[in-house]
Amino acid sequence: MKRLFFLVLFSNTIIKLIAQPVISSSILPVIGDTIKVGVDTLLVSPGPAGALVNWDFKNLPLHYSSSRIYLAPAATSYASFAPAATIVRTDPAGTFYSFWKNNTSVSTYYGFIEFNKYDQSYNSLPIGYYKFPLTYLKTYVDSFSATTNPGAVVGAGKYYFSADAWGTLILPHKTVSNTLRTKSVLYIGDSAVNNYSLTVDYAWYLEGKKDPLLVISSVVVNHALYKKFAIYDNAVGTGIQVVNNMKAINLYPNPASNQLVVLNSNLAQHTDYVIYSMQGDMMMQGELLEGQTTLDISKLSPGVYLFKTATDVQKFTIQK
Repeated sequence: MKRLFFLVLFSNTIIKLIAQPVISSSILPVIGDTIKVGVDTLLVSPGPAGALVNWDFKNLPLHYSSSRIYLAPAATSYASFAPAATIVRTDPAGTFYSFWKNNTSVSTYYGFIEFNKYDQSYNSLPIGYYKFPLTYLKTYVDSFSATTNPGAVVGAGKYYFSADAWGTLILPHKTVSNTLRTKSVLYIGDSAVNNYSLTVDYAWYLEGKKDPLLVISSVVVNHALYKKFAIYDNAVGTGIQVVNNMKAINLYPNPASNQLVVLNSNLAQHTDYVIYSMQGDMMMQGELLEGQTTLDISKLSPGVYLFKTATDVQKFTIQK
């Protein structure tokens, strides 16, 4: 028994001597960042908790490539949704927007809009989502208030955070040591209408690398699985690659009517563009000149469109 106790004590001492990750606000993206990711739509297991874990996700499938794009709220059509937010995260299709306010001590979450589906606001009592520094075994609980539309359903919520593991993360194109895994559980309930939602996110972070290396997420609404996915850093190589693009194009007027002016100030050569509908149909294509190009969009119907080049994606609206 004494020998077993000594071995356990020795093992715990070794783990404490190994430098455990400490995650600061350096992981938070800033306005203008674009993080390239791969997306897997299968619900994979997040693996075990604990110290010195090896998580093997090298066989994660790539169902499609995407980006996590960080914008100023004023650059979107939803600046009034969360007046206190200072940064918005979206995707190239502009289908999902989440609203945040970040500083060196806390990342505060104000809610989200899922385009043409529903939105959820925490403006009256937002969530202290990340409280820095993040270290192994750190836990905390936060209360918040949620208003969900359509329906203006108001419900109280609880947020549970834990940094439950650290170790080596193996992704399809890289292996990264000294990562910290966080577990975020967001529960909203309203007994009056028998309504609830439960979101569970596991995220792996490396100090100094913006955005998580991997997120495994599931959302349950009223006892039914609403969505599931894994988002992971898909850069090739053993290093950490972050694509940091300031806005390369600007569109005006927005909303537009018959003409769209494209300012192409950051590109030094001719660049191809494509305009897509929100359903993914290609509506126009052509070439941009350096500087300013005026496009005739008079044949396009009123609605929301995506303007895409090799380095940028912008959303614009046509009103007639």
